[in-house]
Amino acid sequence: MPPGSDEIAVEDPPVQPSQIGFLRLNFCRPTAFANEAATELMALSDELPVQFFDPQQQLVYEKFSAADQLTLPYREHAQKAVSALLNSDAVLSKPESLPKHVLDAAWKWNFNRDEFTFDLDEDLFVPKIDFFQFDGELKTGVVWGDGVPMICPQVDIVVAYRNETAPSAGWFRRKRPKVDVLLFEEFREVYAEWFSQDSRAPQAVSCSPVDASALTRAVTSSPVRRDVSPQGKEGNHSLEMVPFASILDAEICIPTTTVNT
Repeated sequence: MPPGSDEIAVEDPPVQPSQIGFLRLNFCRPTAFANEAATELMALSDELPVQFFDPQQQLVYEKFSAADQLTLPYREHAQKAVSALLNSDAVLSKPESLPKHVLDAAWKWNFNRDEFTFDLDEDLFVPKIDFFQFDGELKTGVVWGDGVPMICPQVDIVVAYRNETAPSAGWFRRKRPKVDVLLFEEFREVYAEWFSQDSRAPQAVSCSPVDASALTRAVTSSPVRRDVSPQGKEGNHSLEMVPFASILDAEICIPTTTVNT
């Protein structure tokens, strides 16, 4: 300000941080959900100068640089929350659970599925890993339609929807659509002539698209092993899809007495 001036110098007020969003995680979810949230937060942290406030731990992060910053405290709080629910007076059934490494592997496959499909240099079906109650047991599985060439991750069961490849029956040899369940090792053995180990994904097997016609004939001539189709269900087999969000890490579902405090 020049000498003799009547103006008064006023400093700019400090810039106050503003809140641009919330992230709420349900503690009755698999750790893979927190891992996916952490992936997005790390990407956001790389693009924008933002801070992250964790009200559970009363911590401020200047940058998200590793998934463990979110997944480790999430698992700790989830373990306590689930244990408290299971030990409360409320009438609750024990949640579905699988080992964390199984859920993490399924999440990773599904999360990268679109990019993996795009990068393939051949026309192969890439199935999503789903979860099923099969004959009373929780299983990982993929849905396979009419013997299309695919790259199949290692799962517990392959659920084969057979419409065009359904067996013919009756006087007029009409096709009756079936839903057939094969154990993964059984699937590999039955279709070993067409499916082989694929190094592009851990423990995966794939069939070349050039073998599509031969594979279709093989599936058509193959007997139905475990019929779970609504109109059939021969042999009293049962199959029901289970949402990923409803399955917890087995390591989270432990008694209160073993929870670290």
